[in-house]
Parts: sequence; structure tokens; C-alpha cells
Amino acid sequence: MVTHPGTQKKTLFVNPHYTRYIKNMDQRDSDALLAQLFNATSVLEYQYRHQWKPKMLVMWDNRSVQHAAVHDYYPHHRYMERITVGGDKPISETEPTTVEQLRKFKVPTYDQNDSRRAKRQFEIES
Repeated sequence: MVTHPGTQKKTLFVNPHYTRYIKNMDQRDSDALLAQLFNATSVLEYQYRHQWKPKMLVMWDNRSVQHAAVHDYYPHHRYMERITVGGDKPISETEPTTVEQLRKFKVPTYDQNDSRRAKRQFEIES
């Protein structure tokens, strides 16, 4: 849980590639809650899908959204430039996790067969 420095709204930062557990929660309860949160990101009603056209520009605030590229542009090439604008960091509601705490978890490599990954457009439509 973090507080957005501009809006003061509380937001959750969880994603299946980086979030392993919820502090101060039983592992089984933590796993169940995280599964529910991860699944919420795959609900189409909660997603914005952009239909790209030449010379379009899309911007978002990384402190309040999750984003993923879906690989639905084949046979075209994807060209992206990332620009990061300086600003305040989100304010954590708890003490940061220490490096020692993080080292006990192995971060898996990206698996495109992982059911938690963002779906491609053709996978949704079929």
C-alpha cells in the first residue's frame, strides 16, 4: 500500500512477477489474497486497451496504474521510447522490506505460459 504523493490516494502495488507475500499475514491467507488481486488485473472491465495508429502518444502515471504490452502487433515491429519525468516517489504505508528479507525469495524468469500474464488480444477474442 502506497500513498500517491500528488493525489494522496492510497494505491496497491502488486503484480505476480514481483509480489511474493503480504507482510504480517499468514502465508496461506497472503497467497489467497494475492491470487484475488492478481486475477482482478485480468478482468477486461478494469483494463484500457489502446488501438495504436501512426504518430500516437500515450502517457500514464506509473504510480497509479499497472501496464503491460500485449504482443498483438505481429507482423509489425514495435517501437517504444520510455521517458521518465522526475517527481516524488510514492509514500509507503509500512517500513520498506530489507535486502535480507528479499533474498529469501527467488524471482522467477518471465514465463509466457504463466496464466497470470496479460492476455493477447487474439487470446481474449477466441
